[in-house]
Formats: sequence, structure tokens, C-alpha cells
Amino acid sequence: MRSPNCLVALFVALLLSLPPLGASAQTAFEGLDLSEDSPSTNEGGGLGLDLDDEPPPSEPPSSSASSSSFAATPPPSPPPAEVQAIDGRLREIELTSDDRVKSVQPRSFIKQGRFELMPSVFVTLNDAYFPKYGPGLRLAYHPHESLGVALRANQYNVIPNDNVRLAKRQLRSQLPDVQPELSFALDVLWSAFYGKAKLFNAIRHFDLYVVGGLGAVLSETREQDGPLLSVNIGLGSRFSLNDFLALDLSFIETVYTDRPHNNGNKGVVQHILSINFGLSVFIPFSFEYKE
Repeated sequence: MRSPNCLVALFVALLLSLPPLGASAQTAFEGLDLSEDSPSTNEGGGLGLDLDDEPPPSEPPSSSASSSSFAATPPPSPPPAEVQAIDGRLREIELTSDDRVKSVQPRSFIKQGRFELMPSVFVTLNDAYFPKYGPGLRLAYHPHESLGVALRANQYNVIPNDNVRLAKRQLRSQLPDVQPELSFALDVLWSAFYGKAKLFNAIRHFDLYVVGGLGAVLSETREQDGPLLSVNIGLGSRFSLNDFLALDLSFIETVYTDRPHNNGNKGVVQHILSINFGLSVFIPFSFEYKE
């Protein structure tokens, strides 16, 4: 007869020799392929369930149900391409109008078809013994933006100068003394250049012009001879202030023949180089800019 200890040992050995349950289940289902679709119907004509099929579309709701429920608001349709293009152009125009400094600015003042009235003052630069100064006036008309015709008048006054007394007393020299009183000129103004510059944190437009013409000079030393023929030539520039005002700076030389007091009847060519400061007023005061 076997002892109980031998029976227990035999029972434990049998348990250890059995395979694990998980391994046996895995071995049993190892041959199955669950990735294949199940048939929709059986061979015997029975109906099968197809989980991949979409459910049939539901029937449209009845009129009573639709009237009782709130209809969903359809999303707004995008605007047509033409409207989008116009809106884009309008926004671009708005951005351009808000720009304070344009890349290409129009002219700040137009001269074509306008009159120009310019009061001025001048002083001579090339006479060390008898410098002169005085007021001036110019009236011009501009038939074209770069071309103008002007009438100009100047009145001369001698500036007291100690150089004359010093030259006569110490150098014993004789100075030709001429005294022009008035001058008139018919000038042609040609604006050769137009530009703009930044001045005091603002953009100022300016133009450069050439002036030239013929005129007459009334001299105190030759009153009996009447007006003396003169030739005028010079350069000038205008700096615009607004639509109808501009500062004018010009250098003009007037050449004519005169007979000094202490030179007998011999004529001497006189050169009067003057610097002129004026304020140009354009009439009419406003203009219409056309690109």
C-alpha cells in the first residue's frame, strides 16, 4: 500500500505536466482569420447581419413635423468674385488715401493759365562804391506750365557808402558816377526744372527758371537822351507755400550803356547785378489739378 506522501507527490507531478490554459486557447484559435468580412447571407438562404453596411436613409419629416420645428439657417454664401475684386480695390484706395506722404506727389501749385503778381526788393552785388537797392514789381502771365511772359519794373536808390570818400581822398581816384533811376523790362520766363525738397519737416515744391529779355533804363546822368536800351538775363527759383503763394529768389543782371558825370560824353557799359527777394501771388487763387 502506497503512503499518502507518495500520492501527494504524484498528484503535484500530474498538475505540473498539464499545459497552461492561455496557451491552449491561443493554440485553438490560432488558425482563425477574423479580418475577413462575414457574409451577408447564409448558404441556406437565411439572413445575416452586415455591420459594414450603412443604415438606410431616414424618411423626410412630415409637413407637420417640419412646421413645428425651427428650420436651420443656411450658412451665408461667399460674395461673387467681382464683388471681392471691387472690395479689394476699394480697400487699396482707402489705404492709399490714408497715406500721409505719397510716393509720387502732384504739383503743389500750377502756373499754366494764371497770372503772377510779385512785389520784391533788391540790392546790387557788384558795385563797391555806389551800391543800390530799391523795390520792384513783376506782372507775369503763364500760357504754359514751363513758359511765362513778364513785365518788370525796378526803382533804384543809392546806399550811402564811405568807400567813395576814402577812394577820392587817399587814392585820389576818379570814380565813374552813374545814377539809374528806373528800369523796365519785358522778360521771358522758362521753367527748366521742377522738384521737391524737405524743409522744416514738410515737403516743399520748387522750380528753377531762366529769365531773359530786353528793357530800358532811365538814368539821371542822361535824362536828355531818354530811355537807354538794356539787356536782362538771370536765374531764379520759386518755393511754393500753398496753392497761390510762393517765395521767389532770383539773380538778374542788367546791361546798358551810360555816360558818367566825370567822364565827359564817353559812354561806359554798366553792369547791374542784383539779388531779388519776392513773394509771388498767383491769380486765380485756386486751380484744378489734372493728371
